Amino acid sequence: FLSDGVRCVILDSAAMTQPLPEREGDIEEAFMGRRAQVLAKFVRRCNSWINSAKEDKLLIVINHMLQSMDGFGKMSPGGDTLKFGIHTRLWISRTQSKEQTLPYGAFTSDIEIEKLRFGGKNQDRKSRVAIIPTVGVSPELTAAFDAFATKKARRQAGTGMVQYQKDDGEWRNAGLLKDLIKELLDGKRDSFAPFFEILSNHKE
Repeated sequence: FLSDGVRCVILDSAAMTQPLPEREGDIEEAFMGRRAQVLAKFVRRCNSWINSAKEDKLLIVINHMLQSMDGFGKMSPGGDTLKFGIHTRLWISRTQSKEQTLPYGAFTSDIEIEKLRFGGKNQDRKSRVAIIPTVGVSPELTAAFDAFATKKARRQAGTGMVQYQKDDGEWRNAGLLKDLIKELLDGKRDSFAPFFEILSNHKE
């Protein structure tokens, strides 16, 4: 983390971090609280390094959240220190809508941004990204769904045909959604240019 040229470190993930005593101990031994303790020390040490570094550094901690067994609230395997040491938290969850499952295993995720140092939660700090397995977050597919929200593009129910609206009001076919995603898997992105154009001209 302190090496020159290293700008970002990602811990993936807090849930799978294993303290040395747990790794070396017998499988039936209990090590309650040791993982949270290790993560607390890790975050505090990294924060001191970030504050003393001459160049900008970024630490990303992936921390899975689980629904508590009583059905109320969520619990985190990372412990409470992460909340105090981290500057900004991104809550990422699968979209609970008809777009949740897409062709080729693609799906959309909702992201809510929470500023922990100041600002707290804000209902306007939300976004949606489209994810394609083996590709990751797809700016092109995300742009298509953003264009849907402007009403200048649409996905026809039943057929899966994706359309976009030209300046003259005429609707044009961009292609079937499954074919568009297949193009992205093949490294082709030209079909998504109309969606980026819609977003560049869109005003809230």
